[in-house]
Amino acid sequence: MKKTILLGAIAVLLAHSAGATLSWSNPLTLNSPNIVGIAAGTTGNGQGSWTYEQQVAQALLDMTKNQTATPTIGNAATLLTTSSTEYSGTVIGNNISQGGAGQPIGSGWDYVIAKYGGKDAGYVLFYLDGQAADLPQYPSDFWTTSDQYGISGWTAFDVTPPAVPEPTTVIAGALLLLPLGVSAIRILHKSRTA
Repeated sequence: MKKTILLGAIAVLLAHSAGATLSWSNPLTLNSPNIVGIAAGTTGNGQGSWTYEQQVAQALLDMTKNQTATPTIGNAATLLTTSSTEYSGTVIGNNISQGGAGQPIGSGWDYVIAKYGGKDAGYVLFYLDGQAADLPQYPSDFWTTSDQYGISGWTAFDVTPPAVPEPTTVIAGALLLLPLGVSAIRILHKSRTA
């Protein structure tokens, strides 16, 4: 009986964790959780097309943490800046999901690149790790003022090899589950000796 209750509690906990929807509070910053990086001022570079977005996303994933670069993407130099967390992978270009402002992103995707603004667009690359997400309406002060140039669209995609967070993130998650595992072992051990 105790085993059944314990296993049921573990299943509920894991299902709740897996089903969480990511969201971001204002103000959004470069070091908000799950922010890979930004592409600022992409006017006239081919913005809005998946081909261009794929190049921006790949350039950000190829950079190291806390880096700024100005590679040529499309037909002009694009200012890219990464967050303090390391991300990597190769964009898989033939399996994507796209949506517009206010549309939530379903679960199952590694990353999403969101376009903010129209003519004066910029992009924010978010790490999803397979979770559903509600993207922030405004990009904060990355290249505009905090209440201008709202989200105009997004493209969710996967990478190969699969996205893997930094070891510190994995260790922190394991430490959070450690008490649950120890309790489970104690209960199982007591039931065997009884």
